[in-house]
Amino acid sequence: MDEGGDTNVDVCSLTSKELRKFKKHQRKLERRALIKPTPNVNASRSSQVSEKKIEMDKQFYYFICIIMVLICSFNCNGLKNVNNFQNFVSVLYDKRTSFALLQETFWDKSYVDVIKNMYEGKIYECNGYNSRQGVAIMVANSVKDKTKLVYKDDEGRFIHVSYETGGQIFNFVSVYAPNNCIERARYFKFVNSYIENLQNVIIGGDFNTTLSNLDKGGKSKHSIDEAYRELNKTICNCNIYDVWRARNEC
Repeated sequence: MDEGGDTNVDVCSLTSKELRKFKKHQRKLERRALIKPTPNVNASRSSQVSEKKIEMDKQFYYFICIIMVLICSFNCNGLKNVNNFQNFVSVLYDKRTSFALLQETFWDKSYVDVIKNMYEGKIYECNGYNSRQGVAIMVANSVKDKTKLVYKDDEGRFIHVSYETGGQIFNFVSVYAPNNCIERARYFKFVNSYIENLQNVIIGGDFNTTLSNLDKGGKSKHSIDEAYRELNKTICNCNIYDVWRARNEC
């Protein structure tokens, strides 16, 4: 999930198609600037305005290139195998992933000590009891120096890492909600109270809850239970939305 509102998060999530469109517009403006205006005051003013617009566009494009990051969320269903972890890291490198938000890692401290040198970036982990649950955020080497751990719980279900760039702070949260409905509702209340005052929130996780029938497969149906109502309150109160559903309406 991603926070809505007037922030620069949209800039970070430009698609390749949108970026190509912007570059095409940039080239069009530059071609116009090459046309010499007639020597009169109005043309001179027009030329100055055009040049200023091109310079602003260049700065904007530079800003996009500087802060663009690739984010993924992944339920590992257990990633406590060195070979599997190395394969996963290779995928992160190939895709140039900046932030990987993981759930159900099943890690413990001794295992993290083994794998942390297999990844060039930084691994922020939050491990559960008896090598169960577990969430983590893996940060690429190119941006790791701009990140820091803010908070993690004791159950391997919640971790918060901040990322500062361009004078702004972006908050990455990886969550793994309980299977039990009562515990899940209580968990969502905690998530709501934690993120309600944060800006630029990006949440990746396994919520174990559907938002509509579109999220269900087969013959199973969407359940409007207490956990769903608490999650919906969080969505409304904290102004966040489901990125996947926003881009895939059906």
